[in-house]
Amino acid sequence: MTENTPEKVPAIVSQALTWLDRMGIAYRYIPDAQLWEFVYDGLYMLLMNDCNDNEFGLYAPVLITDTDDEEIQKMVYECSASSIEQELSSNCDFGYHGEGLCHIAQWWGIESKNPKLTKKVFVEKLKEMHGFQIEMHFILHGTYEGMFNPPTEVMREIFKDLKFDESHEQ
Repeated sequence: MTENTPEKVPAIVSQALTWLDRMGIAYRYIPDAQLWEFVYDGLYMLLMNDCNDNEFGLYAPVLITDTDDEEIQKMVYECSASSIEQELSSNCDFGYHGEGLCHIAQWWGIESKNPKLTKKVFVEKLKEMHGFQIEMHFILHGTYEGMFNPPTEVMREIFKDLKFDESHEQ
């Protein structure tokens, strides 16, 4: 655990941090954002600290493209939004932040007098978020490629129509 800790850590969040410790996953607290950051299975994730005692939330940033053009990044995100919404769980939230980043977030509550987060449930939720994060990246990448690097067949079809129009005018 890190030396930089908040005054209050909700019960379920504390249990999640214990599971991260036991799984050998390093984490650290980001005070300004009230988040615990860590890497799970190669992907960056954040555990929300600003929760009720019986809930926890995971937040996963996703890079939209590796281009520095903010207009292209926003366009790719906006064109991907409906596909992302169709693929995600109903209790997921996603959004655009600018500067090439968007996010996916999800919260879970444990209804009980003494809420307990088991390792099995925690790992299931980590895997679920990991899957959503990969899926979101795949959709964003596919949208970018479709917009800026269309398949050869699409380009042939476009140019075929253009050639037809030009020959028709002559």
